[in-house]
Amino acid sequence: MEHRTSCQPETLLQGSSCDIQYCFDCKMTHINLGAVTLRLSRRQFDDFMADMSKAATKLKQRELEPTGFNWSNVTTLNS
Repeated sequence: MEHRTSCQPETLLQGSSCDIQYCFDCKMTHINLGAVTLRLSRRQFDDFMADMSKAATKLKQRELEPTGFNWSNVTTLNS
């Protein structure tokens, strides 16, 4: 039977809302939100962060709409 060391995550970030750690042994990202910990593979973490970024962008867009700014009126110019 193969002997595995225990999970020893290293802190990547101690933020105001969460702590993010990574374990190079088990190759899992640990996101600690108070009493809740998410353990995600690298791919799950990347997908989760992309989804969170999209959601944050949509939320920001919705917050700007009542001020009269509408993203559908934006035209991208290419040179």
